[in-house]
Amino acid sequence: MVDELEVEYRRKDGRSTPVNEAIAPITDEAGAVSGFLAVAYDITQRKEAEAFISHLAHYDFLTDLPNRTMLFQRLDAELMRADRDKNGLAVVMIDLDHFKRINDSLGHYVGDEVLLHVAARLRHEVRAGDLVSRFGGDEFVLVLTDVGSEDDLANRISALLNMIPEPIAWDGHELIVSASMGGALFPRDGTDSTTLLKHADTAMYNAKSSARNSFQWFRGSMLDETNDKLALAAALRHAMNRGEITVSYQPEVDLAS
Repeated sequence: MVDELEVEYRRKDGRSTPVNEAIAPITDEAGAVSGFLAVAYDITQRKEAEAFISHLAHYDFLTDLPNRTMLFQRLDAELMRADRDKNGLAVVMIDLDHFKRINDSLGHYVGDEVLLHVAARLRHEVRAGDLVSRFGGDEFVLVLTDVGSEDDLANRISALLNMIPEPIAWDGHELIVSASMGGALFPRDGTDSTTLLKHADTAMYNAKSSARNSFQWFRGSMLDETNDKLALAAALRHAMNRGEITVSYQPEVDLAS
């Protein structure tokens, strides 16, 4: 019988090397164990490949920020801690305004450079215990932990709004991109990750539709407005299918003649 296990060997210089070690007993003619044969081979490259794949599964390839999968894992953990310690927590959804114009006019490479600059600024602005995640495309999510007074939180949000539009110099161009933000508070606006992210996203779209480069906190009435728009869109589709919509032409009149 051969036993296999992964262990670490210590080199003379003190470094560790991961190895796969297989050990088999050596028996004599009578079947008694007289010793053991150990065979080990270096699995450093395999371990590095596994770590790389695991990193890709949890971090954004461009910005190296936690991706959506890691965001949910971290947010779930932070919510448990906030509930245990009776601390506040805020989820902030960020969407860059008119980002498509940069991609269309200057190319996706420049768009990637802008995303890298914004990611670096967000990392620098938040506190050590906070989380910055790239949610996808030009959307980022912040998880602000240990939230204190509303004035303190308002100052942190204001600093973010002022920091993102700072000019980015690139190849003779001065790029300026603003952001629309929406926030949801635990436990006021939700007690689980999905609800908080949904409500922060709703608040962000309200900020984007009302005034760019602005921030709004989630309000319950926002859901009513969203539901009304969805109901209207569905009703219009059904009305078109049933031929219930007609077009009326208003005559143009030349008052001079």
